[in-house]
Amino acid sequence: MKWMKQILALCVLTVPAAAFAAGSASGTVTVEITATYGDVVLVKTSGAKSSNPCGTGLGGWYFLLPKTSAFYDDLFTLLVQAHTAGASVTVTGTGTCSINSDIETIAAVNW
Repeated sequence: MKWMKQILALCVLTVPAAAFAAGSASGTVTVEITATYGDVVLVKTSGAKSSNPCGTGLGGWYFLLPKTSAFYDDLFTLLVQAHTAGASVTVTGTGTCSINSDIETIAAVNW
């Protein structure tokens, strides 16, 4: 039984930390409201995304913003204001793909 714990510990230690890292991207923002993947907003920036804990993304979109709470409504408002102003933002993901397995759920927007 002890050997099983040692093997499990070895497996956990050998999994790359990047596999659990949340993605981040900076630049001017583009948003698309779509019902194709549910009631969500697709988000990308002009800069490349670092780390991608999900699949390959959805056609170049980096993050998915669900429209399920006041928090996400606030993030959406911030994204639209940044887009309108042509301002650079940093978008950070949750490190999870809870809405769609190919795209990371958004966690924060810094402007």
